[in-house]
Amino acid sequence: MTRAATSSSAFASATVSANVSIPLLETARLVLRAPTTGDFEPYAQVLASPRARFLNGPYDRNAAWKDYCLSVAEWVLHGIGPLAIDEGDRFAGLVGISRHPDFPEPELGWVLTAEAEGQGIAFEAANAMRDWASRAQGLSALVSYMWPGNDRATRLARRLGGQQDLDAAKPWPGALVYRYDTSQSAVA
Repeated sequence: MTRAATSSSAFASATVSANVSIPLLETARLVLRAPTTGDFEPYAQVLASPRARFLNGPYDRNAAWKDYCLSVAEWVLHGIGPLAIDEGDRFAGLVGISRHPDFPEPELGWVLTAEAEGQGIAFEAANAMRDWASRAQGLSALVSYMWPGNDRATRLARRLGGQQDLDAAKPWPGALVYRYDTSQSAVA
């Protein structure tokens, strides 16, 4: 038997199974659901824009696809990940919990389309996701990592009850770290 045949048969006999349970969360005006391929286009537009400077961007389409797929794969790898934010029939962004290999702790993060900003959508979605992570996943500690100068994100982290943790491990030099008490919901 040739090496190629051996490798081929090993792959043929391998079974890949993933027991993935992605929650559906609802708030007063939002539905947080599993991401789909249809969500990629508006996500790619956000990552291609100057707004992505706080996400290591802007990204070209190929890099945006890799970022999207890596984020969604966290559901299979870690049982947590991003949820798409729907406001009515409009995709408004993503909110999620990440265990990115470079992150010292599980991170609560969000990305919104330009049209969704300034309406309290990120607050409502992040609060629901944080509550789910605490209740369903037993995560007692969550943080948000941010670039200095991302004033909108730092204001939202504070509104969510986050406190800047100057002693926390950082995923990159200069990162701001906001820590959340997951035992309490934020109040609008």
